[in-house]
Amino acid sequence: MIIYTANLTMRKFKVGDEEEFYSLAHEDAVKEYVRYAYCKNLAQAKESVDDYIQGNCRDDFYLAVEKEGKMVGCIIAIRIKKTILDVSVLMGEKFRGQGIMKEAMEGFIEWLKENTKYCNLSIAIKKTNKSSLRLASKIGAEAYGIANDTYFLRIPLR
Repeated sequence: MIIYTANLTMRKFKVGDEEEFYSLAHEDAVKEYVRYAYCKNLAQAKESVDDYIQGNCRDDFYLAVEKEGKMVGCIIAIRIKKTILDVSVLMGEKFRGQGIMKEAMEGFIEWLKENTKYCNLSIAIKKTNKSSLRLASKIGAEAYGIANDTYFLRIPLR
């Protein structure tokens, strides 16, 4: 599976992505906001990439986001109900604030609308994660709940 947008390519993870993924996933922001994707070392990054390669792009999507052939982020979306995907994103620190993840998510959402029967994306974002909250707003996420320090949002696909 490959999704193209004007400036990006989103593709399944592949063998050899370990070092690029590690450079993205070994950041404090990832450790704080996307804990399960955080990698302490290259060995953990290899384990994650090995797992991500197994994604079937039907029930779970593990997509590397590339700009000019370089991995700049990733989208992780896992089916939690028959018609709902739980989605998380991570973006390399030096690529944040450039509209890259907005373009990637819009491309992914459009692909889902055209190629699947999913009805909603579900997103949980900590209140302190201002950049993800801005992104969610820009891509049409709607709040449906708050618990402790987390907002729960959804993006309708139908």
